[in-house]
Amino acid sequence: KMDASSSSYILQIFLIVVIVGFGTEAVSYHFIYRHEEYQDLIERTRNLGKKIKELSNSLLYGSAGAAGSTKRKQSERMLKVHEQTYKEYHTQLAGKKSRVMIGTAGMSILMMYIVNKAFYGLVVGRLPFEPWSMVQGMSHRGLPENSNTSDVSAIFIFILVQMALRGMFGKLLGFEGPRMPMDHQT
Repeated sequence: KMDASSSSYILQIFLIVVIVGFGTEAVSYHFIYRHEEYQDLIERTRNLGKKIKELSNSLLYGSAGAAGSTKRKQSERMLKVHEQTYKEYHTQLAGKKSRVMIGTAGMSILMMYIVNKAFYGLVVGRLPFEPWSMVQGMSHRGLPENSNTSDVSAIFIFILVQMALRGMFGKLLGFEGPRMPMDHQT
């Protein structure tokens, strides 16, 4: 059973993760998303993605014939060029995000350190099973060695909540750019 203090600790950790998540998105917005160059690159990427989809559909459902084969070869070459440009746009998007991602990773590590220090030695939850030894090292981190092995530390909850919520903040705020389809990845 969880007592009220464990629930309070988990709620505090959840709020810390939400605040850090929105904070990192605010930093990303300031350094990346609000700039016209990034917005233009996003728009070009989306438009090119639509063109590739239309061209792929026309090749897939297009008609055959002598005149059609020349046009088909031309369309196939155009599709390859568009796909290459599409990959370059995604590479540029990733490059623009990389420096800020290093900063947000540092911010997350700092918050993990702060949470670990603030909740050190406190049991914030209990698993209904005994975890594997590898997971137990993470879930039991910062707790006394003589405590129950199914007890969970704050840093474990912090990591789980952060992994679960990390991708949602950009999508929720509408900052996330278009994703590259799997068939275009190398």
